[in-house]
Amino acid sequence: IHSWVRQCLKYGALDKALYVLKNKVQYGMFPDCFTFNLLLDSFIKNENYKDAVSVVTEIMLQESFDEVSTQLLSFYALHKYLASRPQLNWEDERNIGASLFLVGLKQENTVGYSCQLHGLALLGKVEIGR
Repeated sequence: IHSWVRQCLKYGALDKALYVLKNKVQYGMFPDCFTFNLLLDSFIKNENYKDAVSVVTEIMLQESFDEVSTQLLSFYALHKYLASRPQLNWEDERNIGASLFLVGLKQENTVGYSCQLHGLALLGKVEIGR
């Protein structure tokens, strides 16, 4: 999967890589932390934070916040996306909240605690709204 993602990055087919990532069961491609980091780095360099957050959501669903580099790239992507004040529907709030909470659990510092709190606030807002 590393070589396929690298070819997508080389030829500017990031949309195809993201599509396969979102449909990983159909394609049988389950990325590891290194592959996630490649995608996150590319989206962040292109300042495409919405797609970077889509990758973070897939990391959250796969529960792959084991590497510190993945955690830090995820923090950065989530922060930059939320700083742009996007309009979020309840599903986006739930996914971003869960991502913030799970990545915050891996860090035992003030940034981690802040992310946990922000994530729980987004999750609570979703539960009250339903």
